[in-house]
Amino acid sequence: MKKSDYRDFFADVKPFLKINYFLKKEGISSGAFSLFMRGEEHDYCISLDRLERVYADVVQTLENIA
Repeated sequence: MKKSDYRDFFADVKPFLKINYFLKKEGISSGAFSLFMRGEEHDYCISLDRLERVYADVVQTLENIA
């Protein structure tokens, strides 16, 4: 996935989850995440690896709930 795909995913799930919980687990600053979510010009704020880890954690958590 590209960073823009992760941005879209997090925008879709944000109303239903406390994203900050997952960010803390991965050691990502909520400020950096907030800036990243503003647009592609802020892609430098979070590495692709960290986005992949947060994404995987969110998906796994949702699968465990279902």
